Amino acid sequence: MLFSDPVFFVFFAVYFGLHVITPPRYRLYLLIIGSTIFYSWWKFEYVWVPYLLSLTAWLGVRWFESIVTPEARKRRLVVTLVVLFAPLALFKYTHFFIYDVVGVFAGVSQYIPGDEFRFSLPLGISFVTFTLTAYVINVYRGQFPSERRLSVMLGYVLFFPHLIAGPILRPHELIPQLLKTRPALGARFTLGAALFVMGLSKKLIFADAISPYVDRAFVPGIHLSAFDYLLAIYGFSMQIYCDFSGYTDMAIGLAYLLRIRLPQNFRVPYNSRSVIEFWHRWHITLSHWLRDYLYIALGGNRRGFARHLLNLTATMLLAVCGMEQAGPS
Repeated sequence: MLFSDPVFFVFFAVYFGLHVITPPRYRLYLLIIGSTIFYSWWKFEYVWVPYLLSLTAWLGVRWFESIVTPEARKRRLVVTLVVLFAPLALFKYTHFFIYDVVGVFAGVSQYIPGDEFRFSLPLGISFVTFTLTAYVINVYRGQFPSERRLSVMLGYVLFFPHLIAGPILRPHELIPQLLKTRPALGARFTLGAALFVMGLSKKLIFADAISPYVDRAFVPGIHLSAFDYLLAIYGFSMQIYCDFSGYTDMAIGLAYLLRIRLPQNFRVPYNSRSVIEFWHRWHITLSHWLRDYLYIALGGNRRGFARHLLNLTATMLLAVCGMEQAGPS
């Protein structure tokens, strides 16, 4: 279920009506139920994924908090993170590893069926994994208190406006808002509706309209004019921006309607004057996540040129994992 699908408008109308009449102390449970329906609409058999990952993070935090020895805490943190990333690696790279690595080096790739180990990615698995990683590491660093209620963890992860395409949230950006008692309707209702309409316009009027002209340039064997290829190049830049930022605008607008404020994720990136500035403006929450939880954690540029290149490579590889669902089409 995407925000631009007609069925979503029916879903949100029903959900918002229940949100308004539900007492504040029960809205977290309504959020979990509604978000589960939203997530399972695409493929019900994958509904277990965000639940399993949330349970993994929740238990992992309690596991490493139960010991005071720094070395043992760090080992338990590493184990928790490895388990947390295992489903993402399984779904995304099993076919590549078996067919293109083991199969090639063993000389048997031609005997392996091409789609035997190719799994469809669970919706938003990268964003769920990154969101939970932020929680686990922030608790480990003492930057956020651990949450004793699994229901709060589920609300933090399953909050459907950001569930499948971000923004990627740190625990302090959402959990306190979920626990705060407030009226269902507020002064920012109009702002939320306006942001949603703006994002929907980017998606339907621009991204989807440009898509056919861009896609035809990538059809094998087709011969187009220089103008058509030029249109495809610039059109793709417009398409990918309107798709990604439009979906994020819709997410932020929906959150405002539910009295939740999400962080800005795109800030006019094509006005940047350098590549570095561009990445400070494009998918901001993902760029900051990669910087804080991977690049700096690996040592950044402080351990020599070779290690610096290795850290940059690891960061960019993980960035690719985080972008595969950043703008659902």
